[in-house]
Amino acid sequence: MKEKCCPICSVKFTPLRPIQKVCSAPCAIQYAVQQRDKKRAQAERIAQQADRKVIKLKLEKLKPLSYWADKAQVAVNAYIRARDEGQPCISCDRHHSGKVNAGHFRSRGAMPALRYHHDNIHLQCEPCNSSKAGNQLEYRIRLIKKIGIERVEWLEGNHEAPHWKKDDYLRIEAEHKQLLKELKHGR
Repeated sequence: MKEKCCPICSVKFTPLRPIQKVCSAPCAIQYAVQQRDKKRAQAERIAQQADRKVIKLKLEKLKPLSYWADKAQVAVNAYIRARDEGQPCISCDRHHSGKVNAGHFRSRGAMPALRYHHDNIHLQCEPCNSSKAGNQLEYRIRLIKKIGIERVEWLEGNHEAPHWKKDDYLRIEAEHKQLLKELKHGR
């Protein structure tokens, strides 16, 4: 058999059996202790990782629904900004080099059912969205040109308030991240 180097004392030896790892019985005892300690350390690391996962899950359960709703809104807004990239502001019809938002025609507070609806959200410049409270009159005029009067009237109608749960928000977030990925990949 081929000569090996003992991992404990670094002495070169010729093993008597193919699975022999060390040169002598004292080295075998020390090697076994090292292996046992490695397994214990590995088991402790796994237990700590499991504890961290449990803690993370518990912390996630403590987060309010608004946290998950906001995460979903961030994903939807990112998709809308990418979808409308290169288009002018829906309200003032100008191309802006500054910050642009995903502006809602019907506000999230006034019509929560349309919070994530694509027809209700379009690229809007920061001044129109923030300083001019959405510049609604101009928004409506250009929205009719963009999606048609029937869809705008549908947006202006009454819609039942949703009763979304955490899973709904997670689904919305995941769907819009996937849409964004596909949109960016398609360009």
